[in-house]
This record gives sequence, structure tokens and C-alpha cells, in this order.
Amino acid sequence: MDKPTNFETQYFSNSKGKWIPVSDMCDEHIRRAFKKILKTDWYAQHFTDNAEYKNERLENLKNLTEVIRNIAKSNYDDIYDKIIDMENKLNGY
Repeated sequence: MDKPTNFETQYFSNSKGKWIPVSDMCDEHIRRAFKKILKTDWYAQHFTDNAEYKNERLENLKNLTEVIRNIAKSNYDDIYDKIIDMENKLNGY
């Protein structure tokens, strides 16, 4: 049951015993195939559990942006203070 290597979406037909292009299927067969997929264990496992989906990579990126934001904010405050000090010196304060 090797899946074809071309880029067209394929569906494995149990009755024909081979992969067939979805574009060759009539609307009725596509609807039946979709219903079949909805009944699979994989679909049930991924879409019926109550656990919140967590994307570890996205969480890591959020944490990294928070760290960068804090670094930028602290550096901005330092730069701002230095500019104020320079302006005060130029103005004779």
C-alpha cells in the first residue's frame, strides 16, 4: 500500500485496493470518503479529547519574544536615560 509520490491528493480505496486521485472521484464518492475519515480512530483521538492542544514550538517562540521584549525594554530605558542626561548637560543643568 505504497502511497504515490506525485503531489495530487490521493485517497486509498479499500474496494479497489489502490490509491486514486481525489480529482478523479465523483462528489458522492468524496462525501463517502470524508465520512469514512471522520469515523477513524485517528480523527477521534485528535478531535474528541478535551485536552487543550499545545504546540511546543509556538510556546517556545512566545517565551523567546517575551525575553526579547524585556531585553529591548531595559535597553530602551537605559538609552532614554542617557539621552536625557546628554540633553541636560547641553542645556547646562
